Amino acid sequence: MAKGSKNFSFSVEASIFFVLLGVLLAGWLGNGPSNQELLANYAKSKDLWDLIVANKGFAWWTPNYLGGAPTAPLAGTGLTMFWLVLGGAFTDPILGGKFLGFLSLALSGVLMAAFVRRLTGDKRAGWIAAFLYALGPQAALRLAGNEHMPVVFCMPYPPLIAWSLLDIATRNSGRGTVILSLAVAAMSLTFNKITAVFAPVALGLAIWLHFHYPHKSMPLLRGCLIAAGIFFFLGILPQLPGLREAGRMTLFSTDPLLGWQSSFSIKAPLSWFDRGGLLLQGMPGNFTVDEGGFYLGLLVVVATAVALEIRRRGSESPLDGILKLFIALFLLVQWFSLGPRNGLAGMGEFLKSAQGIQDWVLPIFWISALGPIAVLALIWPAGRWKWPTFAIALAVYLLVPGFRLFELIPLAGTVRAPWSFWQVGGAFCLAGVGALAVTRFCPGKSMAWLPPVVLLVAAIDFSPYYGKYFKPGLEQGTYEGFLEASEFLKSQPRAGSILPLSGRYFYMRLPQLTGRPISTEAFQAYFMSKGMRALQDAGGANADLMKVSLGLQGVRYILIDRKDVDTPEQLQTAFKQQYPTVFENPFFTVLENPNCLSPGFFARTMCRFPRPNTSTRPRISVWSDCTSCRWRFPGWR
Repeated sequence: MAKGSKNFSFSVEASIFFVLLGVLLAGWLGNGPSNQELLANYAKSKDLWDLIVANKGFAWWTPNYLGGAPTAPLAGTGLTMFWLVLGGAFTDPILGGKFLGFLSLALSGVLMAAFVRRLTGDKRAGWIAAFLYALGPQAALRLAGNEHMPVVFCMPYPPLIAWSLLDIATRNSGRGTVILSLAVAAMSLTFNKITAVFAPVALGLAIWLHFHYPHKSMPLLRGCLIAAGIFFFLGILPQLPGLREAGRMTLFSTDPLLGWQSSFSIKAPLSWFDRGGLLLQGMPGNFTVDEGGFYLGLLVVVATAVALEIRRRGSESPLDGILKLFIALFLLVQWFSLGPRNGLAGMGEFLKSAQGIQDWVLPIFWISALGPIAVLALIWPAGRWKWPTFAIALAVYLLVPGFRLFELIPLAGTVRAPWSFWQVGGAFCLAGVGALAVTRFCPGKSMAWLPPVVLLVAAIDFSPYYGKYFKPGLEQGTYEGFLEASEFLKSQPRAGSILPLSGRYFYMRLPQLTGRPISTEAFQAYFMSKGMRALQDAGGANADLMKVSLGLQGVRYILIDRKDVDTPEQLQTAFKQQYPTVFENPFFTVLENPNCLSPGFFARTMCRFPRPNTSTRPRISVWSDCTSCRWRFPGWR
């Protein structure tokens, strides 16, 4: 009977996971496009693929974005681009991208279940971890909320990396070494930033395995070194051209990187309890974070607190060591996610900004602020030096900004969003904590009913995040209006690029739909060359300089997203007063710039002449058609 109960428990937990996954997928596929990043990622992917096909080889330059840009830096999301192009090849790119996103979640859950089951020997713990990892708040916010596909496509790799490290440590496995190298390389080529910020978690797990399996320390070290060598060729070398091109890009040389980092950070531990943005209502706008993007889940918090209290009272469990490991990794990730400030500064900033918050929230704030200190004390290793070393660790946790230390690593200084540590690494650690805390109450074959009940309660707790899968995308008629404007732009005979005035991302399809480049974008503006950014910024001083700047950039048309909240009415009016309207529908306006210098500015071919005699003033000839040499315009240097 016990054996049957165990099998029944496993089947119920797996069924809950896959049934809920299917329900969410069905709800999301029923929605149309949104103003988030799916179509932007697809547009860049399709543009690069079309260039490769046209050139019959890799295209190192695209003329369609940012006034022309190198494509080598896109290697850092190369696998993401491959999957999106594949998804758009067989169906509508929106449907294809959504389906592949859910396929990634399913694979993430299966791999997480396999890793935790291998680590604990408990199938139930594996499926609880799978649920919390692939169907938790972070996954919903990244997929349905922001449609941040590179992050979602990265999610299968952390549990695979962890599984391979465990396989090397327990079996001295060559298979584990190969899988580790392939997983890290694939994750790096899916989104190199998420790979970098997951590294502290992987390193912490490797250190724990080193001490937990001391007789396998050398095989573990040897396996990791071999995997690092393979990773160098598979993951590092393909990205070196992009590293070279980064020196010519704007990156964050003109934007306030510190402001970005401060905005995309966890502001205070209260965010752990902020379900759907409820607790931080009344705080300043720059203080709240992505609708409760750090929510832990009530069930995980309660289960972990009870498990630690039971252990404190002397009740031991074989799972205690692994639970402490995941809690320690969780606190490490949270330390990095604080961003430029330290923990104490974050608490002070919260209290200074909390005038508009509800009074009943303040006790929850103090619980969340003091809770990590208590948890750290409970998991700190016992011994003669426990309290002195704990005091040092606590001082570092509260006073030292971990993110600042991470920035000292070469090439890590442009991580603009410290919460990137949380998006995958935090979800991974939280899933382990929740799974271990729950299964500690039902060791072996006991209480088979508890894990399925936990999953159902967690699903109810996460319902505000699941609601994003059923939330309609754009206002009815918006995307149709965009396609109508795109068709107009495609039909116009006069050459020139497009300046989109929109904070939304679906306009990234304009090059594909119209055959015209776009001069700037809100999506990856930091990839713009320094010279083009300087030209663009110089036009912001006044209307006359704007005309000169747009003319030099070859901008023929200005596309105004009339109902975008990030395109204020004053800005729309200012442009309409400067340029004539040539197309308009309820959602979009197209203006024409008569001073556009295209196509002369965008020469496609050129002739190189021998070096002239420097004793005389050289004559320069500009050719619009080098092949036939029919058009010649003499000029002087």
